[in-house]
Amino acid sequence: MAEKKNTEIEQRVDPIYLTDNETGEEYTLDFCKESVKFMHSKRFAPDEDTINYVGDLGYDFWFYAFRMHHKGVPRNKTDALLDKMGGLTVEIIQRLFGLYNQALFSNHVIQSQEDLEKNSKVTVKL
Repeated sequence: MAEKKNTEIEQRVDPIYLTDNETGEEYTLDFCKESVKFMHSKRFAPDEDTINYVGDLGYDFWFYAFRMHHKGVPRNKTDALLDKMGGLTVEIIQRLFGLYNQALFSNHVIQSQEDLEKNSKVTVKL
C-alpha cells in the first residue's frame, strides 16, 4: 500500500488562552494569514533575534498575536496585560513563534512540487 505524503502541518499548534482575572475578560492569541500580513506591513517579522530583544520586540509580538481574534484591543491594553503578567516566559515566546510559523506556512503557500503539479487551474513549469 502506497504511503500518502502529508504536505500540511502535521500537528496544530494550539492558541494561547488568556484570562484577565481582575476584569474577567478572555482572549485567544493566535495568528492567521491576515494578522501575519498586518505584522509584515508594520515591518515586523519575528526571527531568532527577536528572542534576544524580548524587552523591546516582545511587546510587538504580543500585540500582533491579539489581531486574529481581537482587532479592537488597543496596544496600550495589550501592553498592560503583559505588564500584569510580569513579562513573557520562554514557553510563551516559543508558542508565539509556533503560531506565527503555522500561519505563515498555512493554506498551501508553501507546498510540494507534487501538489503543485496536481493543480488543474494553473500550470507551472520550472
